[in-house]
Amino acid sequence: MTNILLVGALGRLGSAISEYISSLDKYKIIAGLDININKKNNNKYNIYKNIIEIIDQNIKPDVVIDFSAPWALESTLEYCLKTISPLVLGTTGLDEKQKEKILIASETIPIFWSANMSFGIKILENICNNIVEISDNIFDIDIIEKHHNKKIDSPSGTAKLIARSLKSKSDMLYNTNKIIFNNNNLELNKSRDKDEIRVYSIRAGNITGEHTVMFSTEDEILTVSHTCSSKKVFARGALRAVDFIINKKTGLYNNIF
Repeated sequence: MTNILLVGALGRLGSAISEYISSLDKYKIIAGLDININKKNNNKYNIYKNIIEIIDQNIKPDVVIDFSAPWALESTLEYCLKTISPLVLGTTGLDEKQKEKILIASETIPIFWSANMSFGIKILENICNNIVEISDNIFDIDIIEKHHNKKIDSPSGTAKLIARSLKSKSDMLYNTNKIIFNNNNLELNKSRDKDEIRVYSIRAGNITGEHTVMFSTEDEILTVSHTCSSKKVFARGALRAVDFIINKKTGLYNNIF
């Protein structure tokens, strides 16, 4: 049995992870952390409002899962370092200082950190990199990502992951391409440069998650798309990451496939 502390237990992803784990025998959530502690839930484990309460209760899991929000990162790292607990981190929207803290913490504890733990997204990334490799740099590349209207960060962490992966491949092969995000309107409101990877975000309704990569020339368009119909895919990926990270000593990891 793998005992888990779940940070952000009452959020969208936290709830999906909690529900999925409740159907399995191999894993058990022994405590949750969430600032919305009064939110109605059917969880069979205690949920605490801050990390101090968990420390006071002497709760020691085998692994911590955090799919919450950027502001929670520091307390999660503090707890994991204090208890020497492995961490599976799926939080997006982190700034450079927070990323540096993750890297420093990984020198003491093992951390698996990825913007998306879906098997399908990894396949999409590999396919798109193969297209870049064989296309001789003929395509304009655009990434369109769609999420529900409650999602805070834009563009999504997954869109950034795909864009940076494609840029890395393009740089390696052709020494070209820069990433332009649609939250920088000044750069989008002009004619397109040849070597740009453009990323567009849509926040609407209750879209779980859609990512499309479009490769265009004057004569043809090739699209590669991934649609998530259930957050269970992220819960399943999180547990694959748990199995991967739990016996590691230290280090920062981002690939389980």
